[in-house]
Amino acid sequence: MAVLLATASLVLTACTGGSEAPPSPSTAPTPVATSYAPSAALTQYAGLLNPRGQLSLTDAERIFAGYVVPLPGVDALTLTSPVPADLATTAVRRLLGSFDSLPPAERKAVRSALQSAAPEAVIPPSGASTTSPALFRSAGLIAPADLPTLSDLQAEVATIRDDLEQLSGHRMRLPIRIAIVPDRITGGDALTFAGGDPARPSSCRIQYPEGLFIGAYGRNPDGTVDESSIVSTIAHEVWHCFQLDARTDAFDTAPDWLIEGQAEWVGEEYAGGTSSAAPSWNTWLIAVDTSLYRRSYDAIGLYALAAARGANPWQAMLTMVGQGGTRAVETLFSAPAAQDVVADAESLVRNSSISGEWESLGPGITGARGATEFSIPAGGTADRTLPVAPFATFPLDLAVPDSDVLTISLHGGPGAVGFVDGPSVTLDDGGSVTYCIRDGGCTCPDGANPGGGDPLPQLDSTVGAAAIGSLRSARLTVTAGTVTLDDACRALVGTWHADLGDLIASAAVAATLPRSVSCSGPVTLTFNADGTFAERGAGSCTVRGRTFDEGWQATGTYTDDGQAVTITGARCSGTLLICLQDGTLPYTIVGPTLRLQQEASGGTVTKTYTRG
Repeated sequence: MAVLLATASLVLTACTGGSEAPPSPSTAPTPVATSYAPSAALTQYAGLLNPRGQLSLTDAERIFAGYVVPLPGVDALTLTSPVPADLATTAVRRLLGSFDSLPPAERKAVRSALQSAAPEAVIPPSGASTTSPALFRSAGLIAPADLPTLSDLQAEVATIRDDLEQLSGHRMRLPIRIAIVPDRITGGDALTFAGGDPARPSSCRIQYPEGLFIGAYGRNPDGTVDESSIVSTIAHEVWHCFQLDARTDAFDTAPDWLIEGQAEWVGEEYAGGTSSAAPSWNTWLIAVDTSLYRRSYDAIGLYALAAARGANPWQAMLTMVGQGGTRAVETLFSAPAAQDVVADAESLVRNSSISGEWESLGPGITGARGATEFSIPAGGTADRTLPVAPFATFPLDLAVPDSDVLTISLHGGPGAVGFVDGPSVTLDDGGSVTYCIRDGGCTCPDGANPGGGDPLPQLDSTVGAAAIGSLRSARLTVTAGTVTLDDACRALVGTWHADLGDLIASAAVAATLPRSVSCSGPVTLTFNADGTFAERGAGSCTVRGRTFDEGWQATGTYTDDGQAVTITGARCSGTLLICLQDGTLPYTIVGPTLRLQQEASGGTVTKTYTRG
């Protein structure tokens, strides 16, 4: 007879279900659910977590009172179905981690509720287990009122422990103690916790509820036992023991997206994917604007993404337990966090016809997707904006109209743009990309390219997507628009060139410079698609027989109404200050020639440039 609440400061962690199969990575999505909606319980639970991803003691008391036993003076809180039991166990963990700080009456109620007289079995530390009987009897099924024997469960846990040791490279030092207990002991789902002194645990103890084996949780729709989901749950709990073995304070200090997200992926990956992971997957795939740091079981998608991108979660996860935030994410992916959030945003579009990076893969994944459609206007621009929390994303399907030239820009964070049978590009915050979507290419009448630079990348298909993410709270914005080739060739955007002598001559006509000055040298003026401009001039000037090196550079922002450009925030420096200044400058574009009119003290100066 074992009393599993051995001390008032036991530390617990919760678990969910999974499925049975060889422990090999998944390589393709296998939809297993037909109802694609975020889990209401996971969504509600996310709202209870603090920015570090942890549940407050007050909310833990309320959830415990709602699912295990009433607590004196505590208002019960019940979470929305369909997975309240999974989350109730996280509340149990939080309570026992702060057991000594509870009022005496609460401590008594918690101790009484969690005590169990169920027998235990022990899996000693390390060493490969011998071949043992299968967990399930009667040709793989157990009768509705039957439970596996404790020795059968012990053999299964030992086998899974040995497999996880090989996959992770971590040899368990703690023994694992297991028991099968009434559902009320765990709040409805399995529990893993430290046995003995929390600072120096003497074991890792797992309580598997009877309902896991004989209740609806572990059953298929036809009433047969869902062995895969049961095995996934067992593996999920065993991974919690690995977390505890790697860091004794893991359950007290690590966030739920790490503790529960890891174990959810481990159980499903070990088992090969099951229907019991559907609530977690649907929430990950649809609730795209949820911060990673407020996720729990639904962080399964992060670990699956890392595996799909070539990282090795098995080797990284235990190192992550002692880290936080972006550092833990970078450890998982072996890549900078900014790249990781872009990878996340791309994968949530779920359009593998663009490329593999634009699809989500993982064990037990459903067909859910959270991308929304962005209908780009013909002959104009439009924005789509989504406020997001840290490490959240905004995936978009692009509906492109018939036109000639398409421009897309991203603001608020890094991201990517991709098209079927076309190039995908990664963009920094504020970056933009312009494509030719016109049959026959996009060449201006004068032989130049729109914008004056290199030929625009050609899109043979306009089926595409944009994805953007952020490592901090932000307003993510995707701006897109189309123009005809004629308008693109007349557009201000692009790089323009002039000769310093010509600009000096124009200024001299306006009596802003003495006519005795003669200059020569290159001038470039670039209007960027993101609304910024840059001007640079350099050369030599001769004044009364003496030659001087002169130059300037200017930056600022602009708006363009097609007839005049309005300059704001101009900053000009150098030895020859004839750069663009704040104000509204009428302009005309004829073929490759741009003429800008700028007011000066002596009159109107017309500056003439040629497209590059």
